[in-house]
Amino acid sequence: MNEIACSDQNYHFSDDYKQAREKFLTAAKANGATIETHVLEGFLGKDGETLATDVAWLGPKDAKRVVITISATHGVEGFAGSAIQTGWFYSKERTAAPDDIALLAIHANNPYGFSWLRRFNEQNIDVNRNFINYENWPANVGYTELAKTLCPEKWTPFVRFKTLLQLGLYNLKNGQSYTQKASSGGQYYHHDAAKGFPDGAKGIFYGGREASWSRKTLLKILNDKLSEAKFITVVDIHTGLGDYGTHVEICNLKTRKQFDIAYEWYGETCQSPTFGEKPSVSTGNFGTCVAGIDDAFPGKLVTGFTLEYGTLPGRKVLNAVRADNWLQFHGDPSSDKGIAIKQQICDAFYCDNMIWKEYVYKTGIDALMKAFNGISKIAD
Repeated sequence: MNEIACSDQNYHFSDDYKQAREKFLTAAKANGATIETHVLEGFLGKDGETLATDVAWLGPKDAKRVVITISATHGVEGFAGSAIQTGWFYSKERTAAPDDIALLAIHANNPYGFSWLRRFNEQNIDVNRNFINYENWPANVGYTELAKTLCPEKWTPFVRFKTLLQLGLYNLKNGQSYTQKASSGGQYYHHDAAKGFPDGAKGIFYGGREASWSRKTLLKILNDKLSEAKFITVVDIHTGLGDYGTHVEICNLKTRKQFDIAYEWYGETCQSPTFGEKPSVSTGNFGTCVAGIDDAFPGKLVTGFTLEYGTLPGRKVLNAVRADNWLQFHGDPSSDKGIAIKQQICDAFYCDNMIWKEYVYKTGIDALMKAFNGISKIAD
């Protein structure tokens, strides 16, 4: 990407995690934010770089109202979120936002996945399925039925054709919503051949069996920063769900009030798997980041949503995730096949073309502005 003026929205998109981190830190510092860095120890990026979640606070330290933005909860999805976070610091919208509201920008919630172009983290955990009670983790019966189909040990043209046919038949039998939930809603299985359980830790959308580094780090940041806050709204930025060139705000919180607040701010693009008159592109997932934040602060009014940008058709996105899983556990990333799969997973979550990026940036900045304006109007 050519270096161009910071006023140009395309400048804020990056070619890799290292560049995205540099742009974010430069923008935050240049506009007066307080910076804090949490390093992921024991792991390096694909180019040997330090992996870290960086935090920028802009606004009153004792702010009662805080807008939180999060990028790269799903690693490779971080290109869009990072660009929106970075661009906000330079935008005219930031200068127009109410100055008694603080911004807490959390960059690269899953830095390992961002750098290595994986949706999952250094333990193959889906960070957005990790915020659950591990004394009573949810069951996903559909995943056990599909595990071998979703994650085969070979990735040949014949295997791909065979497993796609099996997934299609499963979908015809059980319906699209059930199949989507079974495939991607989250799973928490340990390998137990005697009971027929798959090795969940080597599967897709694995929520882990304990809190990940990303979950612990995020909650530590929030506990440190939000002691004075009464009203919190969270914008967790994702890609890969929905139609190309569209976006939705998915509110996956517990109460109708929380959804109604989000709908008042965003209107028809706001969806809920539980509330609302229109169906959501999400069937509802276990252990999401935004829901976990809500659970962590029962004494505060938490609103929030996943800001989701469409890329490729759902079957292609799922196939890219499956291919990357095979590569992680059975393939060679340096081979021609491995390089092609990495391009496939990147394409599934980051449309590197100007039209898509312009849309993401414009609507992302607009979503943040609506969050600032909306939270400013919540009555004390």
